[in-house]
Amino acid sequence: MSKIISNKSRLLSVVVAVSFFSGCATSPDKMQAAYVSPLKYKSYDCEQLVEERENVSRHEQDLYRTLKKEADKDAAQMGVGLVLFWPALFFLEGGDGPQAAEYSRLKGDERALEGAAVQKKCSQDIVAKLKTLEFTGKKVSLHIKGTNDGERTSMAVDRAEAIDNAKLVALSKAGFSIDNLMHEEDLVKRHSMIEDKSSQIIVPGYKINDKGYQKNGTYLVILNGKAFEVRS
Repeated sequence: MSKIISNKSRLLSVVVAVSFFSGCATSPDKMQAAYVSPLKYKSYDCEQLVEERENVSRHEQDLYRTLKKEADKDAAQMGVGLVLFWPALFFLEGGDGPQAAEYSRLKGDERALEGAAVQKKCSQDIVAKLKTLEFTGKKVSLHIKGTNDGERTSMAVDRAEAIDNAKLVALSKAGFSIDNLMHEEDLVKRHSMIEDKSSQIIVPGYKINDKGYQKNGTYLVILNGKAFEVRS
């Protein structure tokens, strides 16, 4: 009799779990891009396409943080519910809402902006800025040291240079080719290019730990976090 009750309890747990899995928020890492036609941007010139891409990327990163937090919370509650206390499943956030749909649209906007740049025959530099990256679905752990060139200017400038160099190493570790970034002589443009690619590849929420000036005169920072692995 006790075995029958145990089997029924196990079956109930499975039924409850299946019913609630469908209500879990999807991780933004698994969300696909919605289709957006490049014609949406037919009135934009090449520079406006770049500006719009920056706006889209900022909004996308903000949504990523929100959606990731919701998905992680649901996953944690699901674990607690299945192992310890199944009524906890009733507190799941529940499914994907308007923000998830907007996130998918923004990912589609990125592809549309790239397509529009190609159609308008924008320069190779601009097309490269707008190029949509392909990811493997995996993440790479980051613990990256970055330093400036050792020439002291000001703490703010030396720190910024160290962070750029740390991000360059992080991009390379994720599988992104940094050759063009390394050979860019215009420092302002180089910084902008590094920030653009970092916003797409380094997972939001990474930390920069300042270690300050070292005995050899360089300014040291350590970047901790994760990056999306880029398909080569």
